[in-house]
Amino acid sequence: MDKQKNNKARRFLRLTSIPFEMFIIIFGGFKLGMWLDKKYPNENQLYTLIVTLVAVFLAMAYIARKVQKMSK
Repeated sequence: MDKQKNNKARRFLRLTSIPFEMFIIIFGGFKLGMWLDKKYPNENQLYTLIVTLVAVFLAMAYIARKVQKMSK
């Protein structure tokens, strides 16, 4: 019984870290895009938009893989 309870607690803790991991990935992409826009200026801040969007997809793929790994 204690092992089951301990397993559930570990899973819960792993799941609570997901938003923080997503934030770090997306925020890192955003900051990289901002830096690129400062270094190579353009009218529409395209680097920020593109890099942030790629970071969102990377974060989603990372989380999907992590959840799939936890379910095994």
